[in-house]
Amino acid sequence: MGLSTEKTNHNQNAKTFKKWFLCFNKKLREFFLTSQIYGFLAKKIYLFSNNQLLSRANLILLVLLLISLIIRFIFIEALLVSDDTDYFFLAEKYSPEIFTGGTNQTYFRLGLLLPVAIMQKLFGLNLLSYYAWTITIFLLLVFSSYSLSKIIDGEKMAIISVLMAITSYFFLYQSSNLLPDIPCLISAVFSFIFFFFSLNYKKYSK
Repeated sequence: MGLSTEKTNHNQNAKTFKKWFLCFNKKLREFFLTSQIYGFLAKKIYLFSNNQLLSRANLILLVLLLISLIIRFIFIEALLVSDDTDYFFLAEKYSPEIFTGGTNQTYFRLGLLLPVAIMQKLFGLNLLSYYAWTITIFLLLVFSSYSLSKIIDGEKMAIISVLMAITSYFFLYQSSNLLPDIPCLISAVFSFIFFFFSLNYKKYSK
């Protein structure tokens, strides 16, 4: 009875969050589609490049991350009110005992629950703590895609790889919500990057 009531409360809270999001998202899209922020960013990037405050490679990565962030905000998805909100409310009561709670797959999502629990401590139980981690994950996807592609076939391939990733419906959709798919993919990509380092740099191969 207690678990059923708790589940009902979570669903009600999740639906409330979703309503707030839909109202907020309309304003957010209008801002990014009509804002003067792009001129400001272009001027700052030009200033950085002229003053050589960043290397060319770092400047390209910064521009790609900014473009990715803007696209992420424009095409951000609403809460699913499914597994994602289950993870979100489970993270609220995060403790080591959670992982002894049963054989359900939910109890083995340490890499998902712990960061969300930290976000909730920082920002509270709200939409910001829900999306802060998913946006961070999306930027990590961009960074890891860029890094691995650059290692394999240079800067041009890295730029193409990032542009394909950030305009892919699959990545935009999957990285909007609190789901394990994209974090697992990022872990795999980083494992390839570290494997490359271990083969090519002696200090990493010991």
